[in-house]
Amino acid sequence: MLSFKLARAGFLARRQVVRCITSTNYPYMSQPLLKNTHTRPLNRLTSQLHLSTNPHRRTLTQSTTRMSSNDAFSSIESVRKVSHILLPQDQSTLLNTLKSQLDSNLSLFPQLAAQHSTCPSKRAKGDIGWVSPGTTVQEFEQAAFAAPLNTPVTCESPFGLHIILVTQEKKQYKVVQLTPQQVQEMIEASSLASEGDQDDDRLQLVDVREDWEFSTASVPGFQLFPITQMVGGWGNKVGEGEEGVVLDSSRPTICMCHHGVRSNQAAQWLANTKGFSQVYNMIGGIDAYSRAVDPNIPRY
Repeated sequence: MLSFKLARAGFLARRQVVRCITSTNYPYMSQPLLKNTHTRPLNRLTSQLHLSTNPHRRTLTQSTTRMSSNDAFSSIESVRKVSHILLPQDQSTLLNTLKSQLDSNLSLFPQLAAQHSTCPSKRAKGDIGWVSPGTTVQEFEQAAFAAPLNTPVTCESPFGLHIILVTQEKKQYKVVQLTPQQVQEMIEASSLASEGDQDDDRLQLVDVREDWEFSTASVPGFQLFPITQMVGGWGNKVGEGEEGVVLDSSRPTICMCHHGVRSNQAAQWLANTKGFSQVYNMIGGIDAYSRAVDPNIPRY
């Protein structure tokens, strides 16, 4: 039975595809788990994760030659900094009114988002941060990635009416996206490999939510590194095998948040700014993990 589980975990780590689940940090973008719009294979970094066949040392290992950050993140993607105002489906008149106001005075966007949006992002004046392809519902993504910069556009999704404002765009290395099931397989494989394994082969499990969220619900093994304390905080204490580092850039690292957007932003920052060569994002966050892997974890 143990050999079967090891073989299954190794197979999934090598060959399983990532289903493109559309989900994000805000409820309006969440979709039913494993809505499969298309599939794509894990990149070659994940394909090199495997379980040792030696029964005396079952370890989660990498290839003997460690890949550079550029090798690990060989695919480049465009990401966009997005804000939005979410309105109920029956508020098309208000949508048109707000859109007209913004067309005349774009500086009103933060004020109108805080006043009218029904999305939790209203607390941040509509700002939802950097959005990567495949992390939001299709209607929202199409509008956000087609919109000219600093020009409000509208769209309708299953969660309501949106006024979207894109303010910046940049290119960056694409972080590997994993489903909750794949994350669980990697955790199980790493746990089986923990005895006698070298430190640089062990998973680092990073929860980038806030303290109150962590106390509400958590996944065993994940340590809290709030994204709000990343720049200028714990982010200053990451490095490769250095004494006193809180995260080692040479070790495989999985990032998680509530619905997958904040963790993707943190993973991108670790990969593109700090040189992490083996960093992953869990699509759908702890909410998807609760639905797909462990229903005992509270949803909020």
